[in-house]
Amino acid sequence: MPTKDELEQAIYNLEAQEPTYETCLKLVVYHQLMDRYYKGGFRTSYSRDSEFMDAIKNTDIDTLLATVDELMDCLALINPKLYNTVLAKLRG
Repeated sequence: MPTKDELEQAIYNLEAQEPTYETCLKLVVYHQLMDRYYKGGFRTSYSRDSEFMDAIKNTDIDTLLATVDELMDCLALINPKLYNTVLAKLRG
């Protein structure tokens, strides 16, 4: 069984390659192994030294999105202007 670091490196390397059927198939397998055996830890090129980024570094994407969705519901009630600003930024 590959280690988490080995899977992360393999995923990183494949994502840098030209997308082909073979590389996509390997990515699916590696992501499934990561999710099944190492629960979470999604890959992103975004990097920042913050309390939030530190807190989510080992969180799976479903938990992260559920938490952010709940936060956005609260924000819509407490500060609708800020809520709409965040949504506008996300929509591009």
